[in-house]
Amino acid sequence: MPKPRASCVAGSWYPGTAAEAAAAVDRYCGAWPAQPRAGVRGGILPHAGWLYSGGTAGATFAALAGQQPETCVVFGAVHVPGVQRVALSDHDGWETPLGTIACDQELGAAVMDLGPGLVAADGGAHRREHSIEIEVPFIQRRFPGARLLALMVPPDGHAAHAGEVVAQAASKLGRRVLYFGSTDLTHYGPRYAFTPKGVGWAALQWSKNENDRRMLDLIQRLDAEQAVPEAHENCNACGAGAIAAALAAARAEGATRAEILHHTTSHDILPEGIPEDFVGYGAAVFIGG
Repeated sequence: MPKPRASCVAGSWYPGTAAEAAAAVDRYCGAWPAQPRAGVRGGILPHAGWLYSGGTAGATFAALAGQQPETCVVFGAVHVPGVQRVALSDHDGWETPLGTIACDQELGAAVMDLGPGLVAADGGAHRREHSIEIEVPFIQRRFPGARLLALMVPPDGHAAHAGEVVAQAASKLGRRVLYFGSTDLTHYGPRYAFTPKGVGWAALQWSKNENDRRMLDLIQRLDAEQAVPEAHENCNACGAGAIAAALAAARAEGATRAEILHHTTSHDILPEGIPEDFVGYGAAVFIGG
């Protein structure tokens, strides 16, 4: 029988108690004006520890104020070995300090039916992967009662199609769904073995304003097909498969563009001398019409 997926980063990457986690989500989202958009379909979120990513994630959730999804689909990055296909969490729920969010097992089964050979039910792949869990308390706090569908998406040529399959399954069941792509942007510096512009202030500006910007421009156009090739060529997203799947799913649901809400780096958030090692973070919301 399926069991809940236990938290693997609560208490380290984000607060480990319900009161602290709820207060942090409220603070991060409350820092942005609630400006509901018509025809929203979800968005892009970063997945670093909340000290770095929480404020940026809050921008996306603030832009989704007033939405009442039945299910939130989170396409996650793949930071763990051995994941060769899209990995669907087959747990019956996910545990965080805010309680257990139920998984939409009916939608998961529909995805499996429509994507044979593309999607594998693989709860084990999710056991130590943080890129989806880091978003779950935001979903619990902002959309009480919503269920979760969690899929890790490898950065390969099947990623966009996976998003289309999930949207097709949701449409078949008549679900009200929001789609989220969990990714950070350029990982720059000696720590990440990526220093095409050396280190220092010029490197930070290039990474943020040129390298990250290429991926953000692609997101803005909902160009799902180019997300993975772009990341392979320029190392500007660790969740390119998640981006591709989320863009394709949102597009299938009627989104026509994305609005970039916030863009920053770990060095902007917590400066530590001359920039050497830093990561980019972006927030976006998918909009129809």
